[in-house]
Amino acid sequence: MAMHPCLCVPELITTICSALNTSRDSRTLVALATTCKLFAEPALDKLYSQPRSFAHLFWCLPQDLWTVEVTDSHPDLGVLESVLHFKRAMLPSDWLIIKNYARRVQNLKISLADNVLVGHDVLGAIASYCDCDSVFLPRLRSLHIYDPPQAMKPALSLLFKLCIGPLLGELKLERLNANLFHVIILASNASPALHTLSIVSPKNLSNELPALLSGAAAKLRHLKELAIPFPNIASAPNASLFSAIGKFVSLESLSVVIQNPQAHSRQRRPGIVSLPTVILPKLRHIDLTGHPTDIAAVFSCFQNRDSLVSIRLGCSGDLEATDMSQALTELTSALPDRFRTMEFSFAKREKLLSLQPLLKFRNLRNLTVSSNSHFPDQELAALEFPHLLRLYLHGRGPLRRNPAFMPTLRGVGLLLRNCPSLKHLTLAVNALVAANQLCDASPVDVCCTTLTSWNLDTSLIDDAEFVARHITSMMPCVRTLTCIEMGLDKPWKKVETLLAFWRSVSQRHQKALQDA
Repeated sequence: MAMHPCLCVPELITTICSALNTSRDSRTLVALATTCKLFAEPALDKLYSQPRSFAHLFWCLPQDLWTVEVTDSHPDLGVLESVLHFKRAMLPSDWLIIKNYARRVQNLKISLADNVLVGHDVLGAIASYCDCDSVFLPRLRSLHIYDPPQAMKPALSLLFKLCIGPLLGELKLERLNANLFHVIILASNASPALHTLSIVSPKNLSNELPALLSGAAAKLRHLKELAIPFPNIASAPNASLFSAIGKFVSLESLSVVIQNPQAHSRQRRPGIVSLPTVILPKLRHIDLTGHPTDIAAVFSCFQNRDSLVSIRLGCSGDLEATDMSQALTELTSALPDRFRTMEFSFAKREKLLSLQPLLKFRNLRNLTVSSNSHFPDQELAALEFPHLLRLYLHGRGPLRRNPAFMPTLRGVGLLLRNCPSLKHLTLAVNALVAANQLCDASPVDVCCTTLTSWNLDTSLIDDAEFVARHITSMMPCVRTLTCIEMGLDKPWKKVETLLAFWRSVSQRHQKALQDA
């Protein structure tokens, strides 16, 4: 049977293959690659664009070339590691095979979770076939190294040399030893198009990081996103680290995690090194994590704060010694009121956290607050954001399941009245009949037609029809209700079904009136 002419269009075949993203689709891609030569290249490109592990690339080689050896890397812990080694010299014919598949890899993650690791001898054999101007993975665009296993640590420098090429756009180093940070210089030389550099949770901090960043800044002219750790704010290397950050004038997003936050008052501690002023003209988003006092000190160093449109503040450390509401007031007072996206995260807080300082940001489109605090009806009623589209109020800790501290349906109604443009809401509520008698006797006069989805988190419910009646009155266009609490998902699913039924009845009724 002749193939349909549409399947002879290369662009269409590529589009079909690119839509196969799940693990089950791997079998489909293999079938396509072995069925027809016309399908082979697009299917193989998708199949090898993001291999499950680095070792999977070598399964295509002749079986007499390689073997997998199991070694006891930590005898005291009984940890076994499977490592791939070569049994003989790698021939030019072997190189042509692996080269055909390696050129298709675009995203690669190497982590402790990999089932099979690649030995140093294998990387050495590959390096002997790569000349000084070529790399093993020429189309690699994203490289993520996460807590590399013990067997691969001696070979990481060689691995970086083989993988980092001219098309690399994203480099993420997570839980990596600081003595390997020189990969930043390699990336600046080999990957001038790098746009994202992330150093996350390093196993140790190094005083050499400022010098490495300064040396790479001149060549990384297109870097847009940078995530780096800071030593404690009182340490001297921060001044040079800030100076290094200021050299990346193309930055649009900056994430800073202040390590080892310690308890201290809002007053500057003696001995804190003054931080230099940083000017990043293109900076639009900033993410700061640490003690509120440290966050304020870091944020004050940025001179062009008016260019920011979104911010995330993660407050951690010994927060019991700090009035978090006061800290929130101090942090927001230094921010321009033009922000459209804001995210706040507070730890170790179980008392009421007032959101009143956020009311100055009337142009907000997205707001996220995650804390151990609770959000009672009166707190929700005070929120007024006329342009807010998405609101995420995440509760943590024991209070999130305590009915006495959860807002009721009345609080949701008051919130919707002051946020008329809201499209998505994440908020856990107490929808029990006993807690909503006031809402039932005196409903809130609101009809929000923009809200279409509600993430209920751990919301409580005991009467689906009671809740559905109030929801359809206050937010008649809601179509999606999501509940993550086991045992409560079925009642909320029934509410969603009732809402859909009543909505269809209303539509039929309106159509009948129009026809009449």
